Amino acid sequence: MTSSSHPSTDRGKAVVTARNADLSGWISDEETRIEFLRWTKFKHIVPHKYLNLDLFEKEGFHFQEWIETQGLSTLVQMKGDWYPDLVRVFYNNMRNIDGVLHSRVKGVNVHIDNDVWFQLAGLKAEGLFSHLRYSETNRWLKKKDVYSNWLRPVQDRMTTEDVFLLYAIKNDVPTNWVEVIKDHMIDAGTKHARHLPYVVFISKILTLQGVDVSGEKKCSCNCSNVINRNTLNSIGLGKTTKGWCFKDEENMVQSSRSTPALNEDRTNFVPETNFERFVVEKLRRLEQKIDALHEKENKNDSPTEDSSEESSEEDSLEIF
Repeated sequence: MTSSSHPSTDRGKAVVTARNADLSGWISDEETRIEFLRWTKFKHIVPHKYLNLDLFEKEGFHFQEWIETQGLSTLVQMKGDWYPDLVRVFYNNMRNIDGVLHSRVKGVNVHIDNDVWFQLAGLKAEGLFSHLRYSETNRWLKKKDVYSNWLRPVQDRMTTEDVFLLYAIKNDVPTNWVEVIKDHMIDAGTKHARHLPYVVFISKILTLQGVDVSGEKKCSCNCSNVINRNTLNSIGLGKTTKGWCFKDEENMVQSSRSTPALNEDRTNFVPETNFERFVVEKLRRLEQKIDALHEKENKNDSPTEDSSEESSEEDSLEIF
């Protein structure tokens, strides 16, 4: 969450303590200060979010068990104050040296090594690099597995890394989350990146390693930062007698109970949920591909090698 000039009593607003901006107090080197000013206006602090896993357990969810198995419970429940200006300075000066992240903030050398990862986030630098394409667990992952087991609406724009990590979480693949988050932070520190994540985690590191935060702009967690029932409702989930489900799917189930049996000869179908719309689109594309293959076969009187190559490509993950 970015800082706000509104009073701290405003609902959903961060509690802010301001200071007069003095770059010389953050960055001692003049050339580095100029570089900082050049790109920092394009950078945005990612709003901090955290979970209350006990709440989701009471609501009947099971994903928190996957989170615990992966050792992510401390990280996803982390809350506290953060210092947006100092976080920007941290990313501006961050360097990766032999796998250890180094930075310099207000004259203090800051580092994030394996001990820091474990002390603050409970993460160990061990396990597979599940977020990378060449990881052993991802070499044989096919699109049909993704569609059948981790299907999400197209508008969610899941990246290849998202798919790999979701596969690892749901299949209890021991993952090196230190490397996952470290790579994400390194990417965020590049000049062309636009978002700066992990603000609370970084702020805890700064205070732990002796950076003077007195007088700095400070934001504090409140009700807008926690992922709870209101968050579930905002993304279209609703609680029913059988648990939580998407509201459009609930309406479809209720309407199906009072709808007479459909005519078996009926061919018109109107998708009602995101899942159905996605499946209809995939079937349409598949039908077009089959028609094209039949047309090609009729012209050549026999299947060609291109057909098998095309099928092989279709089963890969290159579209993500």
